[in-house]
Amino acid sequence: MRAVALLSLVVVAACMRAPETQSMGVNEIPEGALVPGTGIPVPQDYAEDGQAYYVMRVASFAEHPPAPGAVAMVGDSITEGGDWPRLLPGVKTANFGVSWDRTSGLLGR
Repeated sequence: MRAVALLSLVVVAACMRAPETQSMGVNEIPEGALVPGTGIPVPQDYAEDGQAYYVMRVASFAEHPPAPGAVAMVGDSITEGGDWPRLLPGVKTANFGVSWDRTSGLLGR
């Protein structure tokens, strides 16, 4: 059941586009493009779907900053899908996992 819910989230998110990428094909994200509202570069070594998802997910981080003192969880889809409040009860966490993420995306952030 949890795997189905996570897969559904990934499918829905992959279909979403940030406003500035809706009018262009995903493969038309220009080199050197930044995630809207941030100074974070869109990784050029990601697959087309990965770039679009990265833009959507990272833009949401800027809109919802973590609580002061929260532990930042960073990584790929395994991190993003983690139920951190349940796994680390009593610890404030901020989930900065991004499906399709690689080291280049993490370093860019």
